[in-house]
Amino acid sequence: MADGQVLAVPVLGGTVISSTVLVGDGMLTGAPEGTAAVPLRPADPAAAALLSPGVRVNVVLAPEQGFDSAGDPQILAAGVPVLWVTRNPGADSPWPGAASGEGQEQLVVVAASEVDAARLAVASVQGGVYLVPASR
Repeated sequence: MADGQVLAVPVLGGTVISSTVLVGDGMLTGAPEGTAAVPLRPADPAAAALLSPGVRVNVVLAPEQGFDSAGDPQILAAGVPVLWVTRNPGADSPWPGAASGEGQEQLVVVAASEVDAARLAVASVQGGVYLVPASR
């Protein structure tokens, strides 16, 4: 592992490090052409903290329709794999997206098709984004 590279998943001491466990292009090794790594800021960080790389999730949007109300939920992407999840947001951590300081949010990165990636990239400004473990 070269200086400045960041692990995408925890590894045990003595593990041979390959590009598939580092943050970067290798995270999408074996994914279909056009697959993108999309960062999401989930509305329920406690539930997101239960996720781990490899778990498949349905990404659900609960659109905001005014003060203290939400519209009908919409599934934006089904069965997308989690690539990595920040741990202990706001704490000092080598994980990307987990900078120290107050107000840091949980960050989950998923692998999504080009079409799904476009919807997911703007979802958090449309309402709450929820990640629901999926069976596929």
